[in-house]
Amino acid sequence: MNDYRKIIELGSLSDVPKKRRTAELCQLAIENGRGSLEDIPKKHRTAEMCELAVKKNQGELHDVLVALRTEELCLFALEQKRGWLDDVPFSLRTAELCRRAIENGRGSLSDVPKKRRTAELFQLAIENGRGWLSDVPDHLRTADLCRRAIENGRGWLSEVPDDLRTADLCELAVEKNQGELHDVPVALKHLFSQGEKK
Repeated sequence: MNDYRKIIELGSLSDVPKKRRTAELCQLAIENGRGSLEDIPKKHRTAEMCELAVKKNQGELHDVLVALRTEELCLFALEQKRGWLDDVPFSLRTAELCRRAIENGRGSLSDVPKKRRTAELFQLAIENGRGWLSDVPDHLRTADLCRRAIENGRGWLSEVPDDLRTADLCELAVEKNQGELHDVPVALKHLFSQGEKK
């Protein structure tokens, strides 16, 4: 055991044969920054050890056993870029946790439970490149949201409700290759010639 302690002091847990990795050695390795969660046998992974590993940047959320993932640990991992929203158990995906994941670029709208999707979250996802205009229900597609989606390359003119297709938005979409001339309302087609404004 002492020989393996020296190995950990000088090297890392990955230098210890897998069959010799005891719970005590694993704990020592994590406490001293000499190992990562992926090096620890699953039978030795405790809640405390997993939390310490994620907080010390020695483990990713996906390496934590699902039963040991708490809302607090998941939130910390998402904010520190040590995990993704799809690593968070479905039951822990609160509105706040989902918002933070989208905000930090650690998840997309497809990972958010439908009951947690709000107008604010759709806006945030479009702005942060974590969702598409096609993900947004028609009744929540506002002029501002559609414009942001086109500007950020997160939507197509064909997805914009007809009553929101203004000359300005059509011009922007065609310029950014986010729309085709055939998607421009008939009343505005006279503004374009061969896909470019006259």
